[in-house]
Amino acid sequence: MAGPQHSLAANKFIGGTMSKMARILWLVAIASTFTQEMAFAQTAPAAQADAASSGDLQEIVVTAERRAESLEKVPATINVTSSKEMQSANITNTLEYGQLVPGVQFAVLGNYTEPVIRGVTTQVDGVGNAANVALYIDGVYISAQDAYDFDFVDVDSIETLKGPQGTLYGRNATGGAILVTTKNPSFNFGGTASVGYANFNDQMAQFYVTGPITDTLAFNLAAMHKSSNGYLRNLTTGDDIGGTETEAVRGKLLFKPNDAMQFVLAFDHSYHSDAAGYNDSTYKGNTIAQHTPGTIIASAPYQVSLTFNPLDQTTQDGGSLKGTFDLQGSTLTSITAFRRLTAYALADADYSSLPLNRNERWASETTISQELNLASTGSGPLSWITGVQISSDNAKNDPFKSNGVAVVSNQTIDTAASAFIETTYAITSQFFVLGGVRYSYEAETLNGAFLNVVKPNVGGSIAAQKWTPRFSIRYEPSDEVNLYATYNKGFKSGGFNTFTSNSTNAQGNAVSFEPETIDAYEVGAKMRFSRTVALDLATYFYNYKDEQVAAATLTNGVAGTQVLNAASARMYGGEAELRLQPMDNLSAQAGLAYIHDRFTSFPNALLSFPAPGGGNVQFAGDATGNRLLRVPDLTANIAVQYQHGLGSLGTAFLSGNAFYSTGFYSDFANRLRQPAYEVVNAQLGYSPPDNRFKVSLYSKNITDKTYALFLNAIALGDVITYAPPRTYGVQIDVNF
Repeated sequence: MAGPQHSLAANKFIGGTMSKMARILWLVAIASTFTQEMAFAQTAPAAQADAASSGDLQEIVVTAERRAESLEKVPATINVTSSKEMQSANITNTLEYGQLVPGVQFAVLGNYTEPVIRGVTTQVDGVGNAANVALYIDGVYISAQDAYDFDFVDVDSIETLKGPQGTLYGRNATGGAILVTTKNPSFNFGGTASVGYANFNDQMAQFYVTGPITDTLAFNLAAMHKSSNGYLRNLTTGDDIGGTETEAVRGKLLFKPNDAMQFVLAFDHSYHSDAAGYNDSTYKGNTIAQHTPGTIIASAPYQVSLTFNPLDQTTQDGGSLKGTFDLQGSTLTSITAFRRLTAYALADADYSSLPLNRNERWASETTISQELNLASTGSGPLSWITGVQISSDNAKNDPFKSNGVAVVSNQTIDTAASAFIETTYAITSQFFVLGGVRYSYEAETLNGAFLNVVKPNVGGSIAAQKWTPRFSIRYEPSDEVNLYATYNKGFKSGGFNTFTSNSTNAQGNAVSFEPETIDAYEVGAKMRFSRTVALDLATYFYNYKDEQVAAATLTNGVAGTQVLNAASARMYGGEAELRLQPMDNLSAQAGLAYIHDRFTSFPNALLSFPAPGGGNVQFAGDATGNRLLRVPDLTANIAVQYQHGLGSLGTAFLSGNAFYSTGFYSDFANRLRQPAYEVVNAQLGYSPPDNRFKVSLYSKNITDKTYALFLNAIALGDVITYAPPRTYGVQIDVNF
């Protein structure tokens, strides 16, 4: 992979010499004109109300069970967020998404975005190592952690499946799964175009268009450009940094020759530049740089003192073909997919004005996958679904450099195959039993070169296989109540330490780690008290075994860290979600999540404590009984949407959402803690009677709360990455 200048130039999806904003506006104008001309003979769309025509709560249909099913009938905790709810809350990317779902958050560490669900998250970084919360976009598994930080483009809904997904999703889903569904083409012409501007010179433009090509072929196309100057000040260079840039395009073709089959061909391309994971500041001034007089040390929020301005650039390309076939009694679904990610990062790893450490990383990951699922249809007492999946990941560090010297250059090839079956049987019209199992096999091969170790050229192969069952009983005393109890087993495959020279042991052999597992028990109730009130409750208990954690090691007499199966933990908690639709112009959602988590065994944890004069002393210690990383005791959220008719003048819209967290620890010693914080967002909008456009004023983090996206203890000191301060802006959405 080339350097940053080349990647910036090579990954633009629209050419020309116009500015980025001008280019996207030009595309919006063309798409709007094209669509309006083709739809000229069509009946003009009637004004659409954002709220339902009645005050009733609308049924939520989910695909979490790999088939369309009512949320109230699924014996599991699933949080569903629609595109309308995300727009009302002005949630536009994955890092903000946790504000709508209690018990879920995202952290950034360098290139990687790491989701946390019910206390389960990964500490395994590096190319070829996946997170333990699985991400699917339109049914396609996304393996690269670099890809978890993205802006929402043409997203239709997001389903968050809490708890292990050992049967239906299986691979790397010990914490849960996040299912992102984007819009499919429509045979009715239509679309939207949006532009927005906010403080920090935050600019946004995007469009979406869909319609028929023939009676059996339809298309859609979405594109977006976003950029921002950032909210940080580099005291060393005097620059404002933290700017971001995103360009993305996604298109689909829907071919439906008859009612028994359909095919969706999809492609996407994106370029994302956001160095948030490297724009770190020292936390409370603790840095080894204190030893050097005259060193610039940033310790205030939104200030850094870096020798140079970091970079983090990611390009993704993907394509998939999804075929659905009605076989009269069952439905066959096939998903064939290809994805390619390339990344470049430049980081000042000493977090001070001293020119001590300059890290550069070139990386890539290519994935090919095939999935076949067969699900029963009909109304008999027995329903079932079965499927097989196979995938191949080819990931490379090519290379990783420290101060201009190549330290690591390696490749991991991961082959995964699995098969599953799950059945549900109605013993009576009110009592149901579910049973399922998945068999998973994964093999990984490492080929690498490491400098300054006993054997510079290393390699190795590991393989693992696992049976992961799921059992559930469900009782429906009435049409409004669903009671269930479920057991799930989750499995995350093992891997290799691939990121630093600590990837080898004292004998110079590659260090691998084994799979981790979770046994999860959940009891829940889903209730609809009336046509306007629904409440979901759940309690759970997790037994977390062989957790993959960063443990302290001694290699050739040098202390370091390696990912090992060094810990076990137990967690239990409870959650509640309330949905209200008291009237047709008012809706609300509220959620609450509590968790109790402790390491039950962690004898060789890497502990860090401040050293005299700055920096940290690191050593192996016992963290048994301590809290897990990035797990708040309590999180809560509330979101409200209201619209008010203005007669012949149109409609006014008001929405707001608030998120609260009791805070969390960020190190195994439980020394670094993010205190409790809250985030409040609001939006005010207006639309004319014909609903042709909407103008919105919005603000995020209204109270200007300062809190951490990431907090960490390393040998050089304590570092923090700050979340954005208060932002405010305006957005115009046009419907056509």
